[in-house]
Amino acid sequence: MKIVVTGATGLVGRPLVGLLREREVEIRAVARSSATWPRGVAGFTADLAEPATLLPVLDGADALFVHPRAVGDNAGKLLALAGEAGVRRVVVLSAINVDDDPAYQPSRLNGDRNKEVEEAAVLAEVLGRSLVFQEVPAQAAVRGMVANGLREEFVTALMNRYERGAGQPAEVTDEVRGVLGRPARTFAQWVADHAAVFGGVR
Repeated sequence: MKIVVTGATGLVGRPLVGLLREREVEIRAVARSSATWPRGVAGFTADLAEPATLLPVLDGADALFVHPRAVGDNAGKLLALAGEAGVRRVVVLSAINVDDDPAYQPSRLNGDRNKEVEEAAVLAEVLGRSLVFQEVPAQAAVRGMVANGLREEFVTALMNRYERGAGQPAEVTDEVRGVLGRPARTFAQWVADHAAVFGGVR
């Protein structure tokens, strides 16, 4: 198994590289600048504003981890290149507030593009690649956040907030029907209906 990890020097990427290394898989760690990697990890410097620079790293890879801050607005281009290179499994990092108004997502000020990455992954699903959601157990999430420098009090308050909203249905309105006179379509339906406008999509 060969796995490409973007954002490999950050708070998420570096521990992920460590965990994958313990499983003795081949890791291709990608960062914007050169870094010292643990033994057994192949490190690559690439400018993800130009996804084509990642082509040599994607060649022969089985899976790709996409960090929304690392790839910025280029997730769609990166996933398209990954598909051309034969990558058949993609894992994306996102956030619980991904569907909130971007103006209320502080992480966007740090460059996170969770919505764009999720939409690119849905596009990949329409193209015939599976998209799997796997929930991280709450205790594991808490341990990971604390281990990476967040105060335990903050993490506890954050997880309590998430727990209050767990299982609650998202607010849904009928505004689209009222404006357009027809039901709203899902993003996946829209992609399928307009597949011809995406380069290389059949």
